Amino acid sequence: MYEGNLEDSRKLYLDKQDEYSKILEIAFEKLETSIKRKGIHCQIEKRIKNVDSFLKKILRKEYKTPLTEIRDQIGLRVITHYQHEFDKVKEIVYEEFEVHHHEDKLNSLKFDQLGYLGLHYEVSLQKNENELIKDYNEHIFELQIHTKAQNLWANVSHQLLYKSFSPPSPEIQRSIYRLVALIEIFDKEVNTAQNAIINQTGFPEVKLLTHLESCFHLFTWNEFDKEFSINNLSSLKKLLKDEEIDNFENLIEAFSSENHTKLANLFSQYSDDKRDSYDRLMLFQPESLLIFERLEMDKFKLQELWGSFLPLELLEFLANIWGIQLPNS
Repeated sequence: MYEGNLEDSRKLYLDKQDEYSKILEIAFEKLETSIKRKGIHCQIEKRIKNVDSFLKKILRKEYKTPLTEIRDQIGLRVITHYQHEFDKVKEIVYEEFEVHHHEDKLNSLKFDQLGYLGLHYEVSLQKNENELIKDYNEHIFELQIHTKAQNLWANVSHQLLYKSFSPPSPEIQRSIYRLVALIEIFDKEVNTAQNAIINQTGFPEVKLLTHLESCFHLFTWNEFDKEFSINNLSSLKKLLKDEEIDNFENLIEAFSSENHTKLANLFSQYSDDKRDSYDRLMLFQPESLLIFERLEMDKFKLQELWGSFLPLELLEFLANIWGIQLPNS
């Protein structure tokens, strides 16, 4: 039985809410900024444990000093599309935070245990943060990395397991083990399929789009029409030499890096634009990066090709905001 004063714990926890909110916003901004900088398209969730959940956890686990022992009062979760993106997110975690503990839930689960999947960290803000936030860098909080499939399992397993009044029967446990295995198989097969699609011969548009998308997400997380991109790239690829297609990842990364500030400002300027004017349709498509690059490399050839697959007004808008004068316009 919990021997402390529950009302005192409640008041202390409520008194910490403003501090927790500041820590959460600082951590979220650091995480979001770094993830965008690396061009990872993902979802970031954040939350502060509500007071009822905090008090119930005290009663369940009988903590002696709950404010310091309970480390999921503040929580962040990064949800990626693919498991291979974990490595990039892990780099960010170690670059931006002090890591006190980490655990790969899939590898740490024993044969007779059921629980969350993904990577779980206990972190705090770095000690060398500026004076404005140095008072918050002692607090340890939770940071998770999940794929979409693992996140689905986390939500479902919470309902199936953690809210049950007794352990599942052996038959139900075997069913749940199969579900866990399916989640792992699903993520691995998605990775395999993605690599196969990217590297298949005779269909360079997909490979071009993959590299464009990675750089595109350095500047914006706007959704785009992939089928529209593939159709556009089937024409735009004619502007590239074979060696440029083979080395496209380096080509578009170098262009994005050299023009990072200009591109960031452009996407920021139009990010809240509802794009009710059709001439802006191309801006928030990843291939806009290739179009900007080709405007500088050979605007004559680009304009000559453009009329064969899209209205010229779309190119004129991109050229105008990039600061390029098109021939005969």
